[in-house]
Amino acid sequence: SHADLPWPCFSFWDWREAGVLPWTQQADLMAVSAAKVPWASRVPQAFWRGSDNGKFINGHDQVAGKRRPLVALSHAQPWSVNAHFTRSTSPLGLVSLRDHCRYQYLVNVAGATYS
Repeated sequence: SHADLPWPCFSFWDWREAGVLPWTQQADLMAVSAAKVPWASRVPQAFWRGSDNGKFINGHDQVAGKRRPLVALSHAQPWSVNAHFTRSTSPLGLVSLRDHCRYQYLVNVAGATYS
């Protein structure tokens, strides 16, 4: 038997700003949280929170954001994606990693920092 837990790879060992404990403690808390919510009971949406600093250089040497289209999709199709900015661009607060376990799918969008 195993727990199906999408593990966020965007977390660092100790991310105090987002309420992340040292990883050994955080992993235990997330495993307990995930076990409390069976897959079929999780919110059937893709979920993402982070800052709007995800930048890349496109084929025309122009800087473009990868994260803004995801948030725009969330506004256009809220039934499919729950994606919001959490820094100065948004009034929303951070969502604990334990609460990420309430969703069936987690999105990881590259950025310039750990958010």
